[in-house]
Amino acid sequence: MENPFQSSRPKRASTVRKILLSLLLIPSLVLGQATGEKGVRVVEDLPYLGEGRSERLDLYLPAGPTDGRRRPAVLIVHGGGWHGGDKGAARERNIGTILAGAGYVCASVNYVLAEKREKFTDNLRQVWPRNLQDCMTAVRFLRSHASDYGIDPARIGAIGGSAGGHLVAMLGAASDDDGFDPDGPYAGFSCRVQAVVPMYGAHDLLRMAEIRDLSDGMSESDKTLCRAASPVSHLSGDDPPALILHGTEDSLVPVEQSEILHREWQKAGLESDLLVIEGAPHSFHLQPKQRDLRSLVIGFFDRHLKSGTDLALPEVVDGFPVLPEGMTLGAVSGVEIDGDGNVLVFHRGKHPILVFSPEGRFLRSFGDGLYDSTHFLRRDPEGRLWTTDNRNHTVLALDSKGEVLRTYGERNVPGDDARHFDRPADIAFGPGGILFVADGYGNSRIAKFDESGTMLLEWGRKGIGKGEFDLPHAIRIDSRGQVYVGDRENDRIQVFDQEGRYLRQFGGFAPYGLHIDTDDTLYVVDGRANQVLRMTLEGTILEAWGRKGSEPGNFRLPHGIVVAPDGALYVAEVGGKRIQKFVRRSR
Repeated sequence: MENPFQSSRPKRASTVRKILLSLLLIPSLVLGQATGEKGVRVVEDLPYLGEGRSERLDLYLPAGPTDGRRRPAVLIVHGGGWHGGDKGAARERNIGTILAGAGYVCASVNYVLAEKREKFTDNLRQVWPRNLQDCMTAVRFLRSHASDYGIDPARIGAIGGSAGGHLVAMLGAASDDDGFDPDGPYAGFSCRVQAVVPMYGAHDLLRMAEIRDLSDGMSESDKTLCRAASPVSHLSGDDPPALILHGTEDSLVPVEQSEILHREWQKAGLESDLLVIEGAPHSFHLQPKQRDLRSLVIGFFDRHLKSGTDLALPEVVDGFPVLPEGMTLGAVSGVEIDGDGNVLVFHRGKHPILVFSPEGRFLRSFGDGLYDSTHFLRRDPEGRLWTTDNRNHTVLALDSKGEVLRTYGERNVPGDDARHFDRPADIAFGPGGILFVADGYGNSRIAKFDESGTMLLEWGRKGIGKGEFDLPHAIRIDSRGQVYVGDRENDRIQVFDQEGRYLRQFGGFAPYGLHIDTDDTLYVVDGRANQVLRMTLEGTILEAWGRKGSEPGNFRLPHGIVVAPDGALYVAEVGGKRIQKFVRRSR
């Protein structure tokens, strides 16, 4: 069992000095032992702390060519109560192998450990802040040997569990002003990391002492130590994004500790996601039996360590659209492009479908009296418009003038059979008039219909497994005919063939809306993080932009997205009650 109280703190150096110690110039060739594990090259027992220190690290190197491009890196920090644990334990091997397989150079480190004592403060006092400083030195090691191992020194993350989770949170939270800058090798390199995944760690040590009934007997020096070693004491506005993981059945560290960290991370204006895993114990890796976390963690690191492109980020077009006098927008849930290149805005207000020219000039409106709560609007290959209403349980097909051609479902009558929906979310189109409906809010299923409206099949139920959904909210089909379902509350996209057979999944974001462009580029609006992601169909994030805010270019609950034939990108916002247009400028 791992001790919940492991503390250490990170430091960020700002200057970069390209000096490599000659002893460690080519450690992979001189001082490491290479082994193989599931196609990943492992270089074991590399010294990284300088003369007189026995702790080592293991490198997990991705297989395959890099085409000259450098890879992001992730530091793996083991747990063990500040007095135990090892870089080569099963959890650390699991994480290193999985992340290296996803294209990351990983370093699993040993660091200074205490002699075990009964009180956690006695363990902590023996090694604080040297355990944190060892982790910071490991980050510097990766930067100093970036050329040797093909590492992008600007893209380094960290992940760890229990004591390692605490140290990883400290790596993210500590700053230059905190006084933790380690002495030792690579002093000219930065200790800063760009993304952190703290798992089931202790982050407010004074609160932990209260829970353990230790606070009454704590000396002032112990209290000072706990405050100094708590990540929540060091957060500032320039800290990296965090994905925090914890299990409900943790008997050593209460879930409250991760909830506190999440709350404080957000209070500092930082991006933080917290996933509490039902039934998970104190210690788990990326494949616990309760939930497979691989796509979530890989997606998180992809988003923050792999996003980047040679294209300039899209820029918002000011003043789009121009509303007629007296007209206001309600929550904008959907957006589509018609056959003439005009922009169709689907909103929860008067005149629910508004048509604007690409320049933003108002043209016309229709759809009055048809909707109780607009959701998504799509155009099929024949030019018909299809809409979902997640309150009155219907899917409508309209002509370009707004006349109803067909109704699927029975208005205001929810159900789960072939003729009823329960708050349907989205629609997509297969060949020969095939229609797919993401019947999401109530039924957690995908329903497939032929051109006559006969249901051919359905798949899915509420859950977290493959082929199960927790709100299938968006659905799109790529050029190969594969079906992409935005499984919103499971923070993932699941991919199926058109017979409902599961193919793969990826995630780490909340897919409120999806668009697949003609070149099979995938766009995702993450309504929880208030961002737009551009990515490959395999889940590699190419770029991300936006944050929570009402100013142009940022978002308040983005919900729908479409890319026009001219490359302009339109984002519908439920929270912001607006539609934003983006275009790319040349660099």
